Amino acid sequence: MESQSLTELSTLSLSNGTLQEDELLLLKFASEGDLNQVQELIQKSPNVQVNCQDKDGYTPLNLSASNGHASVVEFLLEREDVLVNKVRNISILFFGIK
Repeated sequence: MESQSLTELSTLSLSNGTLQEDELLLLKFASEGDLNQVQELIQKSPNVQVNCQDKDGYTPLNLSASNGHASVVEFLLEREDVLVNKVRNISILFFGIK
């Protein structure tokens, strides 16, 4: 899975509406493995939906795991509000098997 550009992310939508800017950025930073930006965004926007999904149903946790960004995965797993099996009931452990 390749990282998505911000332009690509800005066109994503959910069944219940369009993603907010902070959610788009969270998906982007998680996909790219940018731990500092993920941490800063969550600190500045404490109400960001950390389980938001891209057009394929992937969450920031899924994107960081599938791209091998262990530091972002570890950070997200420390949060109580991150759902581990959010996407299609597939555990993030699946993404670690390559």
